[in-house]
This record gives sequence, C-alpha cells and structure tokens, in this order.
Amino acid sequence: MIREGSAVPHFSYIGDSYIGKNVNIGAGTKTANLLGKEKTVRMKVKGKLYDTRREKMGAVIGSEAKIGVNNSIKPGRKIGYKSVTDSGEKVDENIPSETTLKDGDTL
Repeated sequence: MIREGSAVPHFSYIGDSYIGKNVNIGAGTKTANLLGKEKTVRMKVKGKLYDTRREKMGAVIGSEAKIGVNNSIKPGRKIGYKSVTDSGEKVDENIPSETTLKDGDTL
C-alpha cells in the first residue's frame, strides 16, 4: 500500500510493502519481499523477533521518510517516521524514527 503524497519513481520496486504518507523513494530503490523457498519473513518489534507467517513481505516505511537512490531494503524491515537514508544504502536492520542512515551507520 502506498499512501497519499508518496512518490515511487522509475526503476524502483516496492513489493508487498506499506509506505506511509509523504514518503519519497529514491530512484532504483528495491524492497526485497521474499527470503526463499519455505521460509517466512520475520519482523522485529520493540526488540523482539516475530514470525509474520508470510512468505512474501516487503518493508514498512513510516510517513515523511526520505529514502535515497539505489537503496536495498531486506524483507520485514521497518524505517521509522521522518527517517532518512543516504544513496546506495543496504537496509538490513530496522531504522528508528527521525534517524539518518549513512554509510551503513545510523546517526
């Protein structure tokens, strides 16, 4: 689901994901949504890992987030409200609200 005011430009793939309001997805960004045969996606919530029981699940991206170009987001990851990622980032952990991810480190 892509909420109002959000932009998903050319060469991006946002599969099985939830995109909040007024999110900007940089060109070429991909959300992975599949782990492999007979595996379900897990999602970390408040420090605890939960099995979603879904074989396909992308990312949850909070409202007003800004995702840089050519990002790769692993299945089941959350990017918080007003968070920002630099270009070329690999998002393999959740990003808290109002946080910047640059060179693989949260600032």
